[in-house]
Amino acid sequence: VGIDGLLGSEGGLELVRQGVLTGTFTCSTGGTEAFQYALDILNKSSGIPKKIILRSDKVTPANVEEQMRKLSEQPANTKVDPGSLTVGFSQLGTETEWRRANTDSILAAAREAGIRLLYQNANGSQEAQIASLRDFIRQRVDAIILAPIVESGWDAVLQEAKQAGIPVILSNRYVNVKDSTLYAAWVGSDFMEQGRKAANWLVGKIGET
Repeated sequence: VGIDGLLGSEGGLELVRQGVLTGTFTCSTGGTEAFQYALDILNKSSGIPKKIILRSDKVTPANVEEQMRKLSEQPANTKVDPGSLTVGFSQLGTETEWRRANTDSILAAAREAGIRLLYQNANGSQEAQIASLRDFIRQRVDAIILAPIVESGWDAVLQEAKQAGIPVILSNRYVNVKDSTLYAAWVGSDFMEQGRKAANWLVGKIGET
């Protein structure tokens, strides 16, 4: 039983289809959702949640084809005119296949929405990420998407973004800051819940044998 189910030749969904895995759970890469919430925030929409937990679906041989079709669909149209919006995206690195898929989903969502995206890969360095955020602030981007490499050490630069009136969307990982208003929203998956689901399913499969 797997988690972090992705498309691709070595992705969890293909392994389910081949019978290598009994099943897996999808783990949304969150690109489309991050942009949709960023646009909602810029449009001053009401009722935007602070914490957005992305859905995780169970994939079995019975539904794997349907799940693969769903994940291969193009990102949903945001149905807004982004005009000349510019968004800065600071990615923590490319340490896993999931992280690369996360980057690809954000790049694809930006293209679909017609938004100019400034992309910076920190390659595992918090110092590089902070420098990227300050560069985005200097360029007066409309919003920032941050996938933080660690939880602490963000207060100063996020305060700078807040003072500049630039909303920051956290992607996939949290930050530990004294003032929660320093970021507009967090978009990601509940990884502990995914692990519990996978463990419970595995125990059930063992009990069937």
